[in-house]
Amino acid sequence: METPNLQVEAPASPRFKSYHHFFDYYLSHNRPVLAKGMHYVASAIGAVSLLIAIWDGKPMALVAGIVIGYALAWIAHSFVERNDAGNIIQPFWALLADYHMVFLKLTGQLDARRRAAFHDHDYRP
Repeated sequence: METPNLQVEAPASPRFKSYHHFFDYYLSHNRPVLAKGMHYVASAIGAVSLLIAIWDGKPMALVAGIVIGYALAWIAHSFVERNDAGNIIQPFWALLADYHMVFLKLTGQLDARRRAAFHDHDYRP
């Protein structure tokens, strides 16, 4: 007698037609303070490494900054938030979203933008 296959397939990863919809989804997955802090540090490391690469002409500084920054963001998603939040789905958009999130935080617009994202969409982490 054959045993029936009882494996349940994981839901398909969401696909996005625009960065705007992706960013709303991304904002819904960046809520814990520790995770947001890790994203801010990751973004700062990336920006500083870019400046070092330009200023000193050392492209490896940029490579190191990208690797370290991405690792911090990945750790924040995987172990603090326990989600993927687009890093695997759209890695370039996830990088752009991190800097977008930092900009909104620095200009005092992040909370309002997050509320709008939750109001417009039903993205549950």
